[in-house]
Amino acid sequence: MPPATRLTYLCTTCRSDRVKLDAWSAWSVESQSWELDSTMQMAFCQDCECETSLVPSRIFVRDSPP
Repeated sequence: MPPATRLTYLCTTCRSDRVKLDAWSAWSVESQSWELDSTMQMAFCQDCECETSLVPSRIFVRDSPP
């Protein structure tokens, strides 16, 4: 069986995966919780400590032993 992959996003400057996006949330009366409404284009890298752009990347995930 081939290894499973997961999607992650990396900083274009330092390739760290410690990145964040600004986002808007909206209150839902029905669920009584904040729900994600939209995300902004610019990201922030916690390692570079500055704004950055993101690049998607695939990582391999090992199956856990039974």
